[in-house]
Amino acid sequence: MHGRMIHPVNGKEQSQPYDVNGQWINSIDRALLNEDLLNELTAKSIPVKFHHKLLHANFEGKHLTFRDSACEKDATVPYDLCIGADGAYSAVRRQLMRVVRMDYQQEFIPHEYIELRVAPGIGPDGSTHYQLHPNHLHIWPRHSFMLIALPNKDKSFTSTLFAPTSEFEKLKDANEFIDWFRSHFPDALNLIGESRLIEDYKRNPRSPLIHIKARPYHYKDSVVILGDAAHAMVPFYGQGLNCGLED
Repeated sequence: MHGRMIHPVNGKEQSQPYDVNGQWINSIDRALLNEDLLNELTAKSIPVKFHHKLLHANFEGKHLTFRDSACEKDATVPYDLCIGADGAYSAVRRQLMRVVRMDYQQEFIPHEYIELRVAPGIGPDGSTHYQLHPNHLHIWPRHSFMLIALPNKDKSFTSTLFAPTSEFEKLKDANEFIDWFRSHFPDALNLIGESRLIEDYKRNPRSPLIHIKARPYHYKDSVVILGDAAHAMVPFYGQGLNCGLED
């Protein structure tokens, strides 16, 4: 993506290049990235387990106990190195707090988000095309809330609506949501379509945005937490790269 595309309410787009020399940043679909990582693991014959919940960790004995939700049975497995990359609500971090003097801070910001989708456009001959310029991060800024859209290789856009919880709470049903969306994002509504927007609104949950600080990140030389488990950060601060470098 070579820059931002700003969408005001009047629909007059404004391109804002990231760099005068034409440099760009890349966008990748999270689901595709996860698939590629899993494919790399399975290609190297590394066993992958799904539907297993961490119940208990014995960090001195180097054993982890999991529950298989498919059969409701528990299993205890040994490890040499435990890497807790299990997100902001990390079970590994909770277990780590039992054995280290961890300083921990959690803070919810006043905003939540809903994931939406802009489908590919369909031409007269049945071919697909991008409905928005594919080399931009699209932003609809509206004071205390905003909509963004990121391009995907299948010519769709992954879109996210950020708004204060208090704003979402005013919307009692899908019809009120559509009216609110139409008043603030009329051009985006035309791109998404009312029926798809209602479907996404009903299906996709409102999700909170959270800061997490934890220190230390490890136990001896055999346990470490990474990513959101160690330092969840909301995207608006532009600290994703720094968090990655810290990992």
